[in-house]
Amino acid sequence: AGFLLQAVIMPYDVINAGFVERLQRLARDCAFALDLRRQEEERAAAREAAGDPAQCAFDVDTSTGEVLEESEAGEDG
Repeated sequence: AGFLLQAVIMPYDVINAGFVERLQRLARDCAFALDLRRQEEERAAAREAAGDPAQCAFDVDTSTGEVLEESEAGEDG
């Protein structure tokens, strides 16, 4: 949205080769980030299907800081 704001505030034409190249680079970076997110979601789904928890939870004695018990995140008990 920043480039739209610049186009509104600036009194001159901001659409030039440099702007277009930066915009294309931004689009590539966004597509790359989206692809990474999809890959991580697929890995998380595969871990879940295999019964491998993504996170662990620890019961900790607040007075000593000692770990009392480890369990899968979201487990009751």
